[in-house]
Amino acid sequence: MDDPYPKTIHFSKEEFPQLKPSDIKRWLAFRACNDPDPGPNDQPTHEQASSLKKAKHDVSMCMPDWHLKWMGGLGGNPTQHVSITQFIGEVERKETRGQGRPANDKREHKEAEHFKVSELLRASDNFDHRWKRPMILWSHHLIHCVDDSCHFKVNDPHGSHARPFTLLTKTKWSKNVWSPKQCPDQIILGAADWRTCTVVNLANCLEMWLGMHLNTTHLFTTDKQVNEKGTPLGPLNINKTHANQIKTVCWEHEEFKALEDEVGEHKGIGAHSNRKHAADRADEKGAETHQIEFRGRWTGKKGQRVVHGQCMSSER
Repeated sequence: MDDPYPKTIHFSKEEFPQLKPSDIKRWLAFRACNDPDPGPNDQPTHEQASSLKKAKHDVSMCMPDWHLKWMGGLGGNPTQHVSITQFIGEVERKETRGQGRPANDKREHKEAEHFKVSELLRASDNFDHRWKRPMILWSHHLIHCVDDSCHFKVNDPHGSHARPFTLLTKTKWSKNVWSPKQCPDQIILGAADWRTCTVVNLANCLEMWLGMHLNTTHLFTTDKQVNEKGTPLGPLNINKTHANQIKTVCWEHEEFKALEDEVGEHKGIGAHSNRKHAADRADEKGAETHQIEFRGRWTGKKGQRVVHGQCMSSER
């Protein structure tokens, strides 16, 4: 039977107000339990509570009255009804008891793994691996997601008059940055070890990169195509291919796998492992929690803590 709701379908604004909290709850129940009306013995083994929250949020932002609580027959946002919150909360409780979908969280890189990634990339004959991919140190030093680092332009790193031995740069693409005050200059420090020195790796990368592409605007891509919204496609394409290339060149390499006996189970590594390792290392070196949050552009629940306009550095 053909799917009555293919992904290409478009709903009109007139159809959204017809949704009721019961419709949203049954949809979430189907996602979690594969049954819109689950019984007491049905367990949410198909989707986690965090995914349900994201799905609810996506629907909420499409509602014409998304900012209003549900008011029965008077309209409002059906995703804001208490029954939705209670259902997701019950899914979360069952996950805690081991009755839900197993967690798919990615663990942090261990120190030896972080060093091994730099070593394997630098040993490669491939230009991207040897000269560009080591700039994952850029995201490591700034406690970034890779998709934030992909957008940096050639003229974004700049010197500091107050501290001439450092570099400065701004993170302007993070999803938690909404105003210029939330993307202050961040300090980039050098290090005595080439595997962790962002300054040396940046210098090597720029010397090779600009020698080959004099008119490039981005640090890591020459693709100047844009989508229908005017967003550059080059950084987006780098983000899509980065994890696959790191997996092939590093995570599946025998030298990397040999570290398992030293640092523990290999499973659980992902694109965020590098960022989690950076945050953990900053914590071990004495950085305060709020400093790590500022540096990593993290915010608390419902905006209780926002990215502040404060310049932070963490020793590497």
